[in-house]
Amino acid sequence: MIYFTKKIIRPALCLLVFLYSNKVEAQISSIQHLIDRLEGFKNFSYQSVHKKRDMSPDTTIALNKELFSKDQNDKLFGYHYRIETNHTTETFHTIQIYTEKGLFILSPSDSTFFAETDTHSDYYESLIGELKSLKEFYNKKPFKISMLRDTIVNGVAHSHLIANRYDKLENK
Repeated sequence: MIYFTKKIIRPALCLLVFLYSNKVEAQISSIQHLIDRLEGFKNFSYQSVHKKRDMSPDTTIALNKELFSKDQNDKLFGYHYRIETNHTTETFHTIQIYTEKGLFILSPSDSTFFAETDTHSDYYESLIGELKSLKEFYNKKPFKISMLRDTIVNGVAHSHLIANRYDKLENK
């Protein structure tokens, strides 16, 4: 269930908030357009709210502040970044900082930090990471991307896309 939440709901939410085109003519072209647009910036930042429900009926809410700075020399992600996550439903607060020296995870609540050796990071759950993952997955095995009604946020129309990577039916 956690995999489903991270790999289907988060990309859909990111696309819902940030995609602005009005029509999905070629499904993957909209995703590529967003990737190109983000990669065109030297740096970018945003805030997001992630709501997820795993195996229990409880909903976990995390507030994220994310900052990305392009680094042409970085072969792993192409960015240095700082991702701060504050879970409102739990007493869990972390800050991930990735530079050329590696990934460091800080925990302000208990004043600890450590260097992470695993490449798993919140990068893959960020907007740019999720869009790239969605594109890569689509190129391997195309799936349906549906268009929903537009929503007006601060006077700007935002389109909503839902990407269904997996069929939810089992046994046919």
